[in-house]
Amino acid sequence: MKIYVGTIRDIFEYGLSVVGHSEKECYDALFNAYCDVSREIPKGLSDEERKSHFNNVMEDWGGFIKVVEPSKVYYDNFCE
Repeated sequence: MKIYVGTIRDIFEYGLSVVGHSEKECYDALFNAYCDVSREIPKGLSDEERKSHFNNVMEDWGGFIKVVEPSKVYYDNFCE
């Protein structure tokens, strides 16, 4: 079984990280956490527009989702 980690380093001064069983699970968790905390998403946007905004945030902040290996040591928020 694959294990995924998703992270957006340093966003909101502390970063967001999640571990999940799929890339989609990690993406959805990061998206929901970002929407809960962020005041940057204007009210009234469609779900598609909110996800587009979030994709830009992931890119701007160097966010990523990737497969990780159990018992492997990762440094710097899973950046290796």
